[in-house]
Amino acid sequence: MLTEHERKLLQENLDSVKKEVNNIRNSLNEINAQKESWFAKKEEIGKKIRELIGKVKDAKAKRNELTNSVRAEKEKRQQLNVAIVAKIDELKKIKEQKVEVSSKAKERPMNLGQIKKMISEIERKVETEVMSFEKETVLMKRIRELRRQRDELLAMGEVNESRHGISKDIDVLKKEANSVHRDLQTKADESQQHHEKVITVSKEIDALKAEEDDAYKKFFELKQKFTEANNKLKEKLVELNDIHQRIGQVAEERRDERKQSRRKTLRQKEMDVEEKIRRGEKLTTDDILVMQGAELENSK
Repeated sequence: MLTEHERKLLQENLDSVKKEVNNIRNSLNEINAQKESWFAKKEEIGKKIRELIGKVKDAKAKRNELTNSVRAEKEKRQQLNVAIVAKIDELKKIKEQKVEVSSKAKERPMNLGQIKKMISEIERKVETEVMSFEKETVLMKRIRELRRQRDELLAMGEVNESRHGISKDIDVLKKEANSVHRDLQTKADESQQHHEKVITVSKEIDALKAEEDDAYKKFFELKQKFTEANNKLKEKLVELNDIHQRIGQVAEERRDERKQSRRKTLRQKEMDVEEKIRRGEKLTTDDILVMQGAELENSK
């Protein structure tokens, strides 16, 4: 049986543990709120990172596509430059031929039309007129000379035509090469822009990953604190339950104690009433109530 002092200490212990439980619960709620806040922040940062990774992938794909296109354009430009150089070499040779043919043409006082007309006249004269062998020989020699001059003039015409054609081809090739070069530069600039975007966004991702790691660390630390506080709460709840059981036992003991005291008192009164009955004394209302109470108590 506990003394009053022991019961008082037990009640004080109960109040103290209840206070601790409330404090721990408040702390748990606060820790949980902070924990969930850091977890939400980590998730938000993770979402941003995933979005930026998508942008980096798109920028890389466009950059690589443009880089491959630039490489192809460079090869095409190189092929055009090689073709231009070849045409220029060909043109140089044509110019050399023109110089050679032109130097011979300067010796001729007649143009191509005049030479052709003279050849026709001499040929007709040889065919229609009767002349001596010596004169015919002189005229035939003159025809051969004129034909040689005609062929040289024709050759010079072909050289000029060929030179004009090659010059035109060079102009076309240069125009195409310049167009390819401009397109190449445009694509190269665009590719560089995408590359710089990849670098910039990648740095942003690295910074966000650092923030995400920091948020996760804080979340994990709070999760550990929450677990520790929750375990402590469970221990205190067990302790609280033990105290409640102990108090319940004490209350039960006190009820039994009061019951035994009441029975003892009632038994004494019952004995007093019985003594009155043996002596033949008149019973009072209280005496009758004592007897009824004794019967009721005994029936329990």
